[in-house]
Amino acid sequence: MEKSRESEFLFCNLCGTMLVLKSTKYAECPHCKTTRNAKDIIDKEIAYTVSAEDIRRELGISLFGEKTQAEAELPKIKKACEKCQHPELVYTTRQTRSADEGQTTYYTCPNCAHRFTEGASCLMSLFHGTPAVIMASHALLTTPRADVHSFASPNTAVESNVLDFSMAYFTVDLLHYLIFLPNDFIFILHHIATLYVFATCRFAVGHGAHGLLLLLILAEATSACQNVWTITGYRKNDVALARRVRELLSPPFYLFYTVVRGLAGPVVLYDMATFYGSGAADGVVPRWAWLSWLVVIGFAILVSILWVLRNWLDWFRENNSSKKYK
Repeated sequence: MEKSRESEFLFCNLCGTMLVLKSTKYAECPHCKTTRNAKDIIDKEIAYTVSAEDIRRELGISLFGEKTQAEAELPKIKKACEKCQHPELVYTTRQTRSADEGQTTYYTCPNCAHRFTEGASCLMSLFHGTPAVIMASHALLTTPRADVHSFASPNTAVESNVLDFSMAYFTVDLLHYLIFLPNDFIFILHHIATLYVFATCRFAVGHGAHGLLLLLILAEATSACQNVWTITGYRKNDVALARRVRELLSPPFYLFYTVVRGLAGPVVLYDMATFYGSGAADGVVPRWAWLSWLVVIGFAILVSILWVLRNWLDWFRENNSSKKYK
């Protein structure tokens, strides 16, 4: 490992990456590009600075947080990360200055780097969710229907544009997960399944967008709240404002999510299943298409209900625990 210069051995407050001294005035995080004033690190222990890639490679930890075989072999300590509360830290012991001095133990959280890639996904979702709700609502309100429950009506140009917009988002976010978060199988499968439903409706069938846009509105209505809730959750342990926002937002967000995903979603799905099951779409929407749509949508709704139920249980448990210690 090539030594660059003597500097303070400090880590980034945001992602935990080792800082690199760029000049006598400041040090920079090579991962998230945040900087620290050199005066802030005076009187700290001096060590040789290496790049984030070097230290992570030597520790066996990928820059983007995915676990490697080398990391699995590193010793672990049952100590929670101060930033993300991950229950374990990996550590390595090495001499950082000279052979006649003691060794230093360095702790690294294998989970922290995930927060930036997940946060980037939340940012993309913010630019899709609310606009998709507005576009889908406009498409449904401005498209004349002989029957408001006609889930087999031909896709209009406006409806097709909404499907194209959403497919573009899910494609980009899917690529993001495949590159940076390949172990997040639930999100990857969710995006693949969603793309399948939208793509078959848009290109293979050409009918049925009416019902899918109704479900898209319900699914994305909670998007803004959910993304803010998620992002503040990443920083709640080291930013007081994030913790307060998370605490205030959690109950109304869970309630809104429960009503939209847990009540309204199943009602629309039931209407679709009744319509298609009655044979009203025969000859227009193939049986394989609407059956597969119902399976994918039903499973997605079930996962959403289980997710919000788990969050409700965690919220009640935390509230009860805090009351006991007051």
